[in-house]
Amino acid sequence: MTAIHELTENVKRTAIELGFARVGVTTPDAIEGYEDELLRRSGYDLWNVADPTSKLRTAPHPLQEVPGVKSVISLVRAVEQIAYPEKLLDHAGRIYLSRSYLPPDDTLEGKRVLLFEEYLREQGIQSLYDHTNMQLVDRAYAARAGVITYGRNNFAYAGEHGSFIVIVTIPVDTELECEVHEPQRPCPPDCRMCIDACPTGAMAEDGALNPTRCVLYSNFRPGEFKDTAITDLIGMRVHGCDACQVACPRNKRAGAPESRGLVPRLARRSFLPGRDALLRRRLLQGLHPADHVQLHPRPGHLPPERRDSHGQQRRRLLPARAASRRRGRKRPGTPLRPARDRPAHELKAPAPRGRAKRTGARRADAPPANPPSWRQNVAR
Repeated sequence: MTAIHELTENVKRTAIELGFARVGVTTPDAIEGYEDELLRRSGYDLWNVADPTSKLRTAPHPLQEVPGVKSVISLVRAVEQIAYPEKLLDHAGRIYLSRSYLPPDDTLEGKRVLLFEEYLREQGIQSLYDHTNMQLVDRAYAARAGVITYGRNNFAYAGEHGSFIVIVTIPVDTELECEVHEPQRPCPPDCRMCIDACPTGAMAEDGALNPTRCVLYSNFRPGEFKDTAITDLIGMRVHGCDACQVACPRNKRAGAPESRGLVPRLARRSFLPGRDALLRRRLLQGLHPADHVQLHPRPGHLPPERRDSHGQQRRRLLPARAASRRRGRKRPGTPLRPARDRPAHELKAPAPRGRAKRTGARRADAPPANPPSWRQNVAR
């Protein structure tokens, strides 16, 4: 195993531990044919593609745009495990609601990238990533790295995670073990579900997108340039549209939300079980998750401070609660019932006259030795 291979594998493993769904490394060579295809299509005037210095014209050329780059790391963050409120989905896209696209550095998603860059620095790798602006064509380099494929709806798909993903492209100044893949679009040739689902008819039969009819493009376009025919079809959508992605069969594997609210669901296939809650706390605290045992607790693998002399998990008894149980009192919050509806053993027995003989025999009016628990009483 060469040093470059080992370094590359460590970088990929750390990215997965920080919560990224996929990671790949590719070369910083230019994306051939990107500019020609961009100029061939119509409707991209908003980005001033006629100007050779525009961002869409320079992004396919990392060696010119990012001096000193030797490798490109492509990270994929999947957000399909968030249960989005249905009322918001009628007005905004899932990527916007997830707050994971160009996130501020003081947010959870922003700290993932910061901690990954911190790890790169510890390994002697300098990140050349721009946190505030588009730097490279993310999808093109993710496809070359082999972490995504394309769909007929022009979105990028990351395998079982579907198309609800965010791609982070980090150029670095160190030569890593790179992979080069050809772009793939594994959609069935006769499938047109995304084309039929588009509310504004923005996609052609060959999969080419007309941005002037896209919902998100119309949301960004200044008011005096908006097409009223398109705005009538948009309705109450204020930031993007997921119609073509929701209709796509390739997204069915991502599954439907199991709960409501902007909270992550448990993954059906998790690389690192139990990581999310603890990882979230460590990220927000700005700590580097270097300890694998504490970061990914598993049954039977507890940290030393949580073990007793027999290696079992420590359990702290609450004296007041235990004493209340010994005295036969009900747990706080148990509903009281009228005396006529309560069994005889719950009623206060009269005080015995005289001391009972210690013969082992029980008094006739004494309560049963093992009265039903409070749970059984409530169930009645």
